[in-house]
Amino acid sequence: MSNIDVEIIKYLSEYKKIFSFITAEEIMKKDVITLGPEDRLSDARVIMRERRISGIPIVNKDGKLLGLVSTERIIRALEEGVIWKKTGEYMTPIERVVYLKPKDTLEKVIGTFEKYRYGRFPVLDEDGKLLGLITKQDILKAILRRFHSIYIHDKRRDEFLSREISLLKGEEFLEEEASFKYEINTKSISEAGEGAALLKRVLEKRGYPKAFIRRVSIGTYEAEVNVVIHAEGKGVILAFLREDNVVVLVKDSGPGIEDVDLAMMEGYSTAPDHIKELGFGAGMGLPNMRRATDRLIVLSQAGKGTRVEMVFIIKEGEE
Repeated sequence: MSNIDVEIIKYLSEYKKIFSFITAEEIMKKDVITLGPEDRLSDARVIMRERRISGIPIVNKDGKLLGLVSTERIIRALEEGVIWKKTGEYMTPIERVVYLKPKDTLEKVIGTFEKYRYGRFPVLDEDGKLLGLITKQDILKAILRRFHSIYIHDKRRDEFLSREISLLKGEEFLEEEASFKYEINTKSISEAGEGAALLKRVLEKRGYPKAFIRRVSIGTYEAEVNVVIHAEGKGVILAFLREDNVVVLVKDSGPGIEDVDLAMMEGYSTAPDHIKELGFGAGMGLPNMRRATDRLIVLSQAGKGTRVEMVFIIKEGEE
């Protein structure tokens, strides 16, 4: 890899734990150009030049990976005057190919790039059939697709915590103009979720799709539970209903979240033991919010509370 490629992988590695739930099968490119073992290296050379790719998997008629032909192999074949040879005679054989499995996590994928520093890795099923190919660009795209969660760490947090401007939609969301408002005021975990349940009824009356309502309910419930557990049970839920989307703001003036990145990781929890004994505080609150929402912002500062802004967009076919 070039120095630029190394820098890209180094940058991406900062997110491998945060997005550890992304798997190789979600990242890989499925539309892969392949050749058979009887095709010529000269054909591979032309395809690689025209398609601007640096390697071609060689597969049999059943799609099973036999090896790879890389730019380095083509250069060597030219030097040796054997560009006329068949790919099957000159490829890197499968025994020497480093590959990934469909369920390998993003951490494993990035770790493989860091260790071997190749430009691409094939993804194979348990029978050795080629399922796809992963490049650094594919990893970047996968992270960007999931990067609808935004965390602001610098001094702007203090500014935005007290403002009524949506960072995600750029609109002004005044509390008095909210379509729904619920004051959270309980330290009892058994009462957490009442606000989410009331909002669900409002959405049902308005005729929003059931699957959409379920996503809104999950995100709101998790945010409400967090207020009860971590913010002395005092906060507010505001919902702004639109024809094709709903924005939910959940604000509190509790102690705030010290490290939002850690809090976004599945299983990370600062809930007290007595809450965990009740079956809550398993470290899935923010990750579940991230899954349920289309866009999510968590603004938090130690001693100044937390503001969670969730945007839910009705998707095509969502009933």
